[in-house]
Parts: sequence; C-alpha cells; structure tokens
Amino acid sequence: MKTADVNELEHIGRVLGQWQHDGGPLHLHPGDLGWYSLRGVTATAAAIRVWSDNDVIAAIALLDGPGLLRFAMDPKRHQDETLARRIASTVSDPSGGVIEAGIVTIEARGTRALGAQLTKEGWAPDEPWTPLHRDLAEPVEDLGLHIETVEPRMTEEWVSVTGQPFGGRPSRMSSFIVSWLDGKQRLKGRSVNPPGSCRSAMTTKGR
Repeated sequence: MKTADVNELEHIGRVLGQWQHDGGPLHLHPGDLGWYSLRGVTATAAAIRVWSDNDVIAAIALLDGPGLLRFAMDPKRHQDETLARRIASTVSDPSGGVIEAGIVTIEARGTRALGAQLTKEGWAPDEPWTPLHRDLAEPVEDLGLHIETVEPRMTEEWVSVTGQPFGGRPSRMSSFIVSWLDGKQRLKGRSVNPPGSCRSAMTTKGR
C-alpha cells in the first residue's frame, strides 16, 4: 500500500474510470476525486491510498475525511481473498497509515472478499444505502419538473445549494465552477462531464 503522488493522479483517475460500468457497484469514481480536488492536488494525492501488484493497481481508496474511507477495486479482483486480507490488515491497524483510531466507516461496495474479511477482523456492517439508477440511453420523459441549465451568471446560487452538504469552500468552489462552465462553452461539439455527481453507498463501520 502507498499514498498517491501528485504525478500519479492522472493515471489513478484513468484506472478508476476503467473500473466503472453499468450494472457494477456504485463505488468510488473519478467524479469523487474531481470533487475532492477542490482542496488542491497536493491534498488530493495525500488522501488517496493505492494497493498494487507488480505495478498494476488493484485497489484505490479515498480518505474522505478522518472517519470515512471509500474504496474501489479492480472488478476482476472483487473476490480475491489474498488482496482482501492485505487491505483489511492495513486498514484495521491505525499505525498502518490509512485511518486513525476510533469510529471509522469504510465504503466497500461490491468487494465481497474484502467485506467478508473486514467482518472477520471485527468490523460491523452499517446501515445499507439504497442505490438509485436511471438509464439515460433514451430521452427522459416529461416528468413535469422545471429544469434549468446552470449558466455562469447562476454560479453563486448553484454553489450555495450544492456545496453545503459537502462542506465546500464557497469562494474556491465558485471560481472552480465558473472556470469549468466557461471551458464548457468554448468546447463545441464535445461532451464534458461535471466535476462531481451524486452517489449512493453500502458502508461497513468499525471501531
């Protein structure tokens, strides 16, 4: 296990993106890293833990605050018991450099072997979240909702509503969103994804 380096962030994000697919678990995704990057690239790298085998990334975790560790794992290794034991032994020991002592929540959605191993080591299942999914391959029918596109002039209003649940820094977030919206307007005929998205979770809590 290692803490990410700033120069590795692009590669880590690319690997994480390759692990996302329809029908898969709603685990850590690139948008989460993008949202966390509001704190800066140095802080983002310092919050990421990576487990690798022969320089091939097998699992990625984001320390999203002192009490929450959010995982994603190579889909081919969700039932890898050897990898699960390595991860569980590291996160269960506060001296391992991943989490601090105390009540901590681990999001390990879809990682069956890791969940089982954490249970063996004394972690307790937390209340499950309900994942929500909507297939957007086809146009969405009119649901009678009023929908507006967020333009630069609406940035402050958007930030004030969206940033509060995530403890965002209004001034920094505002400038980040403005630059993203301006860049989006300059890109014609290209698809641009927003810096963050909503998510659901299955958590495991330990002491």
